Amino acid sequence: MDKHTVLIVEDEIVIARDIKRTLERSGYSVSGSSATGDGAIKKAELLKPDIVLMDIVLKGKMDGIEAAKEIGIRYDIPVVFLTSHDDEHLLNSAKTAEPFGYLLKPFNDRELRATIEIALHKHKSERLLKEERDNNSGLVKKLQDALNKIKSLQSRTEDQLKSSIMEKEMLIREIHHRVGNNLQIITGLLRLQYKCLKDNGYMEAFRTTQNRIRAIALAYEKLFRSDKHGVIDFIDYLGTLAKGLFSYYVTDSSRIILEIEGSKAPMGIDSVIPCGLIVNEIITNSLIHAFPDDRKGEVRLSVTLRDEDVYELIISDNGIGIPKEADIHECESLGLQLITGFVEDQLEGELEIIREEGTKYKISFKELTYGKRV
Repeated sequence: MDKHTVLIVEDEIVIARDIKRTLERSGYSVSGSSATGDGAIKKAELLKPDIVLMDIVLKGKMDGIEAAKEIGIRYDIPVVFLTSHDDEHLLNSAKTAEPFGYLLKPFNDRELRATIEIALHKHKSERLLKEERDNNSGLVKKLQDALNKIKSLQSRTEDQLKSSIMEKEMLIREIHHRVGNNLQIITGLLRLQYKCLKDNGYMEAFRTTQNRIRAIALAYEKLFRSDKHGVIDFIDYLGTLAKGLFSYYVTDSSRIILEIEGSKAPMGIDSVIPCGLIVNEIITNSLIHAFPDDRKGEVRLSVTLRDEDVYELIISDNGIGIPKEADIHECESLGLQLITGFVEDQLEGELEIIREEGTKYKISFKELTYGKRV
């Protein structure tokens, strides 16, 4: 029997990769992924998946609800919504797209598989019912009974969801969304790192993973202390992050010097966290690999705002440099995979690596903007 194919629509790259691994472990085939509603519609037309797993809140002008409506109308492909929100307003809005299921993040393998199987079965039943309704009233009756059973099961699921929503009404909606997503990021990072472990590299892998988690935690600490909702001082955050990495890896502060340039730059938390993880990976690589045998040098970090709201983030060192023949898009290093993934997929920015007198990472991007959260 051929595997059912799944299209993943999720704007958090780590969550998308974690869902992909979970699906493949459960016997499904992931035909592709997208981070935007427009991209999801195009890939649905091209790949014709059996089912779409759709995050409701997406980057860009089109959210998951609008994209699900278009995919259902144009291609008759069932959609299951993924969300960290759990309020009644969201549930009612999502119903207008006539989804085939809902999943609240974080979810486990069993919940994901059960929801997909119910959605596929319901979609198959509805399709058969539509094809045979005019030709065989007996078959229509049987299919209607099956559909009623599925609807009854779905109704019970929705009742459980509503009950869960009532229990969580005291939680602050916006904080729940952010913390829920980033807990899923932490889980995904740990799973991805586990795949890269070697016997003699366990401690180093554990240390780098700890620092990734610290980068996220520091952003929330700065957010808690900020007097602006959802916004922190970008250069202050990066400076604190970089100094923390230096204190962690550099025992002689006179051997490797840190230089930070940039003026105060308010930025939303949705852009700050991927930037923090990028800086964490690059500076960690520099401190571990760029200055062997007690070599002296410096690491520079700068942030500038160019025309049209384009940020330019530069991290450089004057160490031994990355070999010119090395292709960062084909390497096996999880750190470099995360750098390219966060820059190109999540920030939708541009990455340039200059390998002269050390290594310089030049990253250009626009601050992520989301529509109003429902």
